[in-house]
Amino acid sequence: MLTNKGKSIPVLKENFTTPSCENSRILPPPIGEINPIKTRASERYSSSVLRDRFSEFLRYGVVGIANTAVHAVVFFSLVTFFTLSQAWGNSIAFVVAITVSFFLNAHFTFRQRPTVSKFARMTAVMALLSYASGRVGDVLSLNPVVTFLLWCAVSYVAGFLLTRYFVFRP
Repeated sequence: MLTNKGKSIPVLKENFTTPSCENSRILPPPIGEINPIKTRASERYSSSVLRDRFSEFLRYGVVGIANTAVHAVVFFSLVTFFTLSQAWGNSIAFVVAITVSFFLNAHFTFRQRPTVSKFARMTAVMALLSYASGRVGDVLSLNPVVTFLLWCAVSYVAGFLLTRYFVFRP
């Protein structure tokens, strides 16, 4: 018992023991039981969701092949025949290709209805990436083929992530 200015206060004694190393591990629930703790992250990254994202990534690649062909024809035509700078040639080629890409990605890749606001977001994000890669080509005096390959690498990975999570939100 504890005393406080002459008054006695009852104290409950509890058995505090340190768990052994063997008992301190967190074990999964037994087979057949439902885990009561579901986190948002575990639901977001379940195997079916990851499979869906990977499938979208592959479809995005198929659309990207068509988009790259359109982009390449326009870019090389503008730089070679119209003697535009690589930055402007890449930007104009982008505008042509992004229109094709947007509608294919909306319907085929992400299976969402295309809207003007989604198109504006996709165009703005990807135009900045496009101009930046063209600008790098100009500043470093890269061969247009190298600039174009740089654009392809950047736009596939960064483009998918930005398009998926900024334009066509799940």
